[in-house]
Amino acid sequence: MTFLTMAKISETALLVNWSKAKNAAISKDRWAHLWVTKESARIAEEYTEKVVPGHPLVPALRNRFFVDALQAFEKKHEEFTFINLAAGFTSYPYLISPHHPVYEIELPHVIAYRKKKIKEFEAAGQLPKRKINFLSLDLNEAPSIKQIEEIILNQKGTVFVLMEGLLYYLTQEAIDRLFGLWNQSLPKGSQLGFVTWPSAIKDTPAMKGLRGCFEKWLQWPQDQYTWIERDYFSRWDHLKILEETNYLVLEKKYCNRPNELVPGTFVDESVFLMEKS
Repeated sequence: MTFLTMAKISETALLVNWSKAKNAAISKDRWAHLWVTKESARIAEEYTEKVVPGHPLVPALRNRFFVDALQAFEKKHEEFTFINLAAGFTSYPYLISPHHPVYEIELPHVIAYRKKKIKEFEAAGQLPKRKINFLSLDLNEAPSIKQIEEIILNQKGTVFVLMEGLLYYLTQEAIDRLFGLWNQSLPKGSQLGFVTWPSAIKDTPAMKGLRGCFEKWLQWPQDQYTWIERDYFSRWDHLKILEETNYLVLEKKYCNRPNELVPGTFVDESVFLMEKS
């Protein structure tokens, strides 16, 4: 099973939009509600009730961290390209100036649905118009690296790369190829935002619940995730960690009423921002 053959993976992208819409003041995503379907709302509510009570807040916190990072990057770089891998139905292109080139890499059926809905939302005045370049690639396959490299080499200025809900679905070999590309080909000053699952959370109640639900809903085997430790990132000589955080820290930063998150009630991912030196 590869990145492109798991057709139902898009349900997780819709699920996180339910969370971002529910907490729009935190996520800073005022368009997330457009991507919430009745089915994704039902799944999200069931998931929250039965598996991870802390879930409604977590995707909103993650989105806010990356929105802030992207907008801070824009203030420093007059010209840059935004590349979003496994972009789902996110609103990042609408939160930066329209003159920055945007590339979204996704599953073919996700791209088709996103294009269709964007056209409808624009016609109804619900979304501002933006030019988004869509690219369907199997990131577990080596040739995909060459196509991403061509995008990087043909752009002006720096690049902001986002891999928000991706790395744990890829093989270790595919992850190595991606970070090898970032390490070698990104222009100096470019940044990477991404989320990882360290092995320490593998057997927590929330993670066991998530793996069980994803096996049920997505037919994704419970043993087919890639766990990445922090020391993995120290091997790349041209990439440095700018920030490493977690949801308990982000809750204190972004919420008026912190301490709603209870350890064990949510998937405690590691959130990173790195820079090319």
